[in-house]
Amino acid sequence: ISIGTFNQNGAGGTLVDNGNTVTVTGTGANTWVKSAGTFTATGTVLFTGAAPQIGAANFNHLSLSGTAAATTTGAVTVSGNLAVPSGTTLTEGAFNLSVTGTTTVGGTLTHNSATGTMTLTGDVTINNLGVLSETAAGAFVFGGNVIINVGGTLTENGAATVSIAGNLQN
Repeated sequence: ISIGTFNQNGAGGTLVDNGNTVTVTGTGANTWVKSAGTFTATGTVLFTGAAPQIGAANFNHLSLSGTAAATTTGAVTVSGNLAVPSGTTLTEGAFNLSVTGTTTVGGTLTHNSATGTMTLTGDVTINNLGVLSETAAGAFVFGGNVIINVGGTLTENGAATVSIAGNLQN
């Protein structure tokens, strides 16, 4: 399934991905808006646009592709895996980002607000040239292991709150 943007509002409706990949090619404001209705997420939502804005939503798997520089504009929950591959950027602002499965960072994953919390319950792997950063004294909660491979970077602001339930491997 390939769509430019997703805007589910008003009376809503239902979108069921049946375990398929939904590729979102749009960019800019309101790339993904879900304010009503039902989105039954069992597959992967893949953002490929240049600068998609992702509103509050629940996803199964969430991934970026190409040179996408995505920004969350609402609380995002990923019940499966999050992938931020090389060349892509995902910026979480003043909203919560919660990932239950694994998080793989080859690009840049940034938490840039003191008011949102980034909760990564599964293992986190930061690959070569990958950057996971917190720039505004926010909260990082790691529920599993954090693995920083050669050339990967984990940066936190000096006043940030960071908790790691698993092991930190560098």
